Amino acid sequence: MSRDVDNLLTGYLDETLTAEQLTELEAWINADAENAQRFAELVYLDQRLEAEIKLNEISATIASEERVSRSLARPASVVAICIALAACLLTLVAAPYWYSTSEQANSPAPSPVEVAAAPAFLTITGVTDLDGKAAEEFQIGDRLAAEQIQFVAGMMQLEFDSGVEVTLEGPVRYQIDAIDTTQLLTGLMTATVPKGAEGFVVNTPQSKIIDLGTAFGVALNEDGSSLVTVFNGEVEVIDKRDEKRRLVEGESLELDAQGSARNVAFSPKRFERLWPAASGIAKSTGAFRFAPPWPRRLGHVESDAKIFVLPEGYPLTLDYPCPVNIDAPGRYRSDKSLTGGEVPAGKRVRSYVLQFNPADKNTPVDAPDSDKRVRGSITFTKPVLGVIVREEELKESDFRFSIRGGRVPQFKRGLELHKAPQGDGIRLSPDRRTVLLDLSVWGPLSDQVRVIVDASLPGSANTDAP
Repeated sequence: MSRDVDNLLTGYLDETLTAEQLTELEAWINADAENAQRFAELVYLDQRLEAEIKLNEISATIASEERVSRSLARPASVVAICIALAACLLTLVAAPYWYSTSEQANSPAPSPVEVAAAPAFLTITGVTDLDGKAAEEFQIGDRLAAEQIQFVAGMMQLEFDSGVEVTLEGPVRYQIDAIDTTQLLTGLMTATVPKGAEGFVVNTPQSKIIDLGTAFGVALNEDGSSLVTVFNGEVEVIDKRDEKRRLVEGESLELDAQGSARNVAFSPKRFERLWPAASGIAKSTGAFRFAPPWPRRLGHVESDAKIFVLPEGYPLTLDYPCPVNIDAPGRYRSDKSLTGGEVPAGKRVRSYVLQFNPADKNTPVDAPDSDKRVRGSITFTKPVLGVIVREEELKESDFRFSIRGGRVPQFKRGLELHKAPQGDGIRLSPDRRTVLLDLSVWGPLSDQVRVIVDASLPGSANTDAP
């Protein structure tokens, strides 16, 4: 109970307690006079230390006129210092700071003051088939701070202001503690952590998972065991015995209910339903299929009847403009119809390759069954900023977006936009979220389209309207 009380006191000073936790703290204060005294002393010490910190900062500012003024914040360590000092002071036989023990025993315990709402630091960016109660509670666009998310069925996508993207699949219970620290208590999740947000932590009952710049999945099983799988990059896993393990792309680690860990064969199958939503795909129809997160080499992803969707790496901010062949909604059936344009520098974007790459490449071009045609549509969760369909621009953009550094061996992979029977067609919907493809490939050729989608962070001034 002591640890729980310390957590409540810490949360009170940090102003992160929920209404339920405030009620619990108030009940603890009213239960015993010593509890009330401890709370009062702790608040007094906290205010005193904060005043000293502010005084020191003001003095330093006066001493150095070149320092930039900034808002004053309580260091994270202050709360721990306060609790430690309060615990020490309780052992002293000295008069209380504010009132005598006898007065306190006959007086009502001080109630916690109303806690100001903590600032939000993440946004719900997608919900799919949530159960009734959760569907009412959580809506796309809701801003959240530290709290617990729980639902029985469906999926939810979260985007932290740091750029970290988390996708949950029910039944799940997920505790958000801070912008860089969370807990998976039950269920299934994936996390994608872009450059600059490394160090994101997911705690489970069996382990602590520290991201080192990666995309990974965590599954908690009903028997108490868990699975950590790395799709890209690497993570550090610390088990209950404080033993550390590094997992890299294509590796999985299983932990039993007691926390013992062992390496197991890599398989992304547990996360197949989560992966499209985690990558920003709302839905698809027709020939479209989502490529598995492994392997990523485009030449190995083949099918005579499917258009595969392959997300390319992490969101990035363009350091110079990106030329595109299509930058406006409409239907495109010829090279002359292409609008051209560019996505401006400074824009945060995510890229996808849509690929039709038949497995049978030995059929002669002039054979009757050489032509293979597929059709389908794919809808993204965010607006499409531009589409690249021509060979030259595809090659030029490989080095910017390809997770393999631009090593895309296929040749003749652009679309053939002409009215002949073997011609390709593409359409971008008026809301800029859906791409429709009508593709024809013959012989050893393949078709590729690169789609550039808006990836502006929540609240960013340059977010494109849908």
